[in-house]
Amino acid sequence: DGLNNQSGGLEALKSITLPDVTKIGKYALLFCVDLEEICAPNVSAIDEGAFAGCYHLRKVTLGELTDVKGDYEHGDGIFGFDSYSIKNIDLSEMRKFNGRSNFANCNKMEDIGKFNDEVTELPTKSFIDCNMLKVNSLNNIIKLGDDCFKNCIELDQDIVTGVEEI
Repeated sequence: DGLNNQSGGLEALKSITLPDVTKIGKYALLFCVDLEEICAPNVSAIDEGAFAGCYHLRKVTLGELTDVKGDYEHGDGIFGFDSYSIKNIDLSEMRKFNGRSNFANCNKMEDIGKFNDEVTELPTKSFIDCNMLKVNSLNNIIKLGDDCFKNCIELDQDIVTGVEEI
């Protein structure tokens, strides 16, 4: 039921476009080791480990995300522990962040696009250890969870101007 690579067969995918998919389930693309790019413009929900083992994933474009589950610290972030290759993920349509540390340790991620105006808070450790991350604006974000951008050494510290609670 739905996209699932837990039993294998999708490992050779290099690029995938999923125009009609609204949810990427738990471990859906597990060990799609050659996958470099995914475009899922209508996805609104992603479960933990959805992209775990996608070692060559470089670009992720998603739709109006309202439900992202997972916690990197417990091995269940959406990228599992394998987030080292991600360079770009477009979060401009994401309207809500659930859980914590969903995008943690994406240490090559440089660009996440612009935050949607409806996003007013980022959970604890959302982008911890995203060393190369550069964010131009936090838009309407007024609350940052603990260690939200910890170890994001490329991040301009002035970015938190306007944030009311850290």
